[in-house]
Amino acid sequence: DNLTAKMEISAVCDAYAFHLFLRVQDPGARKVENGFASGISTEMYFAPGENVNYHCFGSEPTKGVTWGMNMGYDSAVSKRLDFSGKIGAGFRSEVAFTDDDYVCHMTFDWDAFYNHLPTDGNDWKYECIAWTPKGGMTWSALSCVHAVSEFGRLRFALTPDEVTQIRRGLLL
Repeated sequence: DNLTAKMEISAVCDAYAFHLFLRVQDPGARKVENGFASGISTEMYFAPGENVNYHCFGSEPTKGVTWGMNMGYDSAVSKRLDFSGKIGAGFRSEVAFTDDDYVCHMTFDWDAFYNHLPTDGNDWKYECIAWTPKGGMTWSALSCVHAVSEFGRLRFALTPDEVTQIRRGLLL
């Protein structure tokens, strides 16, 4: 296992979905892809707004997201995510490898967040723990992915027109 591998997290959105990208820079990426090294797995959560149930899920380097939990039930203020990966589930993940890195791309369709759409300056809580050959490392101030801290945030900078595009996509 390569002890120098580094992971970066990127988040973007478009009119149809919210996307998370986990990129691991690892000169041994092909060893990970072929099962000769373990690579970096993750455990993450995000909550789409304040006082909203959070979604917890984990990924493995060669499989993408392998499990997910919804910390609450469907209600007037929150909808559970379907982590099955089935077509039409509203969530999917995929993994791609090169010689020097691998990327897990996760897509969360907006219909799961129809009543918590991001607006300019709206933050979603986010935490991630990277399970590396050296052990778990988190950027949480509380050192635990399940302790919903105030450290990790996904900040959206959307124009009113972009939010309108998201809303139109939900209606079509």
